[in-house]
Amino acid sequence: ERAADDGSWVRLAQFELGMLLMDAGHPKEAAAAFDNALSLDVELWWMDQYRKEAATLYVKYDETRPKGMSYFRDVANNTIFIAPRLAAADLLAESPAPEDRMTAALALVRSRKYPEAARVAATVAPAVLSEPEAIAQWRHLTGALLIGDSNAAEGAAMLESVAVDYPQSEWARVAMLHLARTLAWRERYGDAYTVLTRLEEMYPGSDEAFQARLSIASAYARNDRYDAAVSAYEALFATYPDHPETPKARLALANLHRQMKKVDDALKT
Repeated sequence: ERAADDGSWVRLAQFELGMLLMDAGHPKEAAAAFDNALSLDVELWWMDQYRKEAATLYVKYDETRPKGMSYFRDVANNTIFIAPRLAAADLLAESPAPEDRMTAALALVRSRKYPEAARVAATVAPAVLSEPEAIAQWRHLTGALLIGDSNAAEGAAMLESVAVDYPQSEWARVAMLHLARTLAWRERYGDAYTVLTRLEEMYPGSDEAFQARLSIASAYARNDRYDAAVSAYEALFATYPDHPETPKARLALANLHRQMKKVDDALKT
């Protein structure tokens, strides 16, 4: 690991100073100390845990609560790990902001906690939502919940309506990705490709389009559709040769070749 010029131990000391300032009731000064401690261009081993500790303290004070809530929104939306996602969802579910509660519910959906997600979603009254982004987010949440509750056709229609009515919203891309993934998981590959085609036409080069292609390839592999999986992965590499996750997808294909005892193909991937 490469430390900053003033050394990682100095950064640790700054973080401990922030903890002391928080305990003494000086959240603004503590926030400055935390910012200094965590403002590195490289990731050190202790930083993720300390970011969480800082955010947990931030949410206790009015002056620093927005910074803390921003951290937990990011975790709820982006972490691949279930435990921190659920912890962030629990905190966001208690927020007075409907957008935070929808974020919590969507995190629960991604964790397959559908009854819990439905309970949180029920606290959001659609009538109070006025901003297009919030309405699009609510439709995406509703569609995901309907699909999770085995109302696939109604849920798919709700997800598609996000792209139709709010094509400029980030939730349009997210909703279409969710629909493509759901169709692929349920082995409705033709329908999944139809959604993928629309996604790539409407949002060419988007990360959601890449993730949709990857989900289809992964679904083929999971369901032992070897030839279809190989074709899907190769189409992914041809379409997105420079995506940051393409090397990881290549490794997935190499592992698939290895499982099929096609060592030469695995070495070429």
